[in-house]
Amino acid sequence: PGMRELQVWGDESGLAAAFDDIEDIARNCRFRDCNHQDEPGCAVKAAICNGSLKEERLQSYLKLKKELRYLEAKQAMKASAIEKLRWKRISQIQKTFKDNTH
Repeated sequence: PGMRELQVWGDESGLAAAFDDIEDIARNCRFRDCNHQDEPGCAVKAAICNGSLKEERLQSYLKLKKELRYLEAKQAMKASAIEKLRWKRISQIQKTFKDNTH
């Protein structure tokens, strides 16, 4: 009973919709994979310097992006563990069947 934790649930499209201003500015970054930290030619950092974007907004964006990546990795590991268990059970059934036929 009760709530144990609160976590982000969704994908990058939800993040892009919530921070569409940052996404629009980021299209002007020199590098497509810019993480808006310390790359040269970062349009987001330039927007912070000229005052058209607040540093706090960028930090919120980066924090949520990090949480989404963690959640995606966690889900991928869980899916991998489920698949491994599935194949283990199949192998056990196959072995049992083989032992019973001989």
